[in-house]
Amino acid sequence: MSKYSTPEELTPQAGELLSHLEKLVQRYLLTQESAELSKSETAILRLLAARGASTMSELTTELGIACSSATGIVDRLVQRGYAERTRPDDDRRTVKVALTRRGRNVNQSCQDDRLNLGRGMLEPLDPKERAQLLALFRKITQD
Repeated sequence: MSKYSTPEELTPQAGELLSHLEKLVQRYLLTQESAELSKSETAILRLLAARGASTMSELTTELGIACSSATGIVDRLVQRGYAERTRPDDDRRTVKVALTRRGRNVNQSCQDDRLNLGRGMLEPLDPKERAQLLALFRKITQD
């Protein structure tokens, strides 16, 4: 329970907050290519873009997901032409996953979409309000 309000007191504001967030996502994110990708697919694209070719074990460790889940996600990315599986010449037992050119382009599009969403949230605010919003999000998301 919050030290400031009861759940009942927060319900109307929570509903309004979610409504505004949905509008932002619809306006700035869902109209873009990234809407076609799941959160897990986007996470693997982002990781492969940052790290380069990776083994399934590296992906599962970094993302904290089961190998079977990662395999299914990578299968979908390969099927769409966003990733490819390769076997390094120095160790033919190992399978690495890497982004294709199309995958790099889609990843960049997704990152652009994320920034577009952030800009859309910040644009109507003056600099002081932007700082306040960021401070509030830091407070909300701190562990």
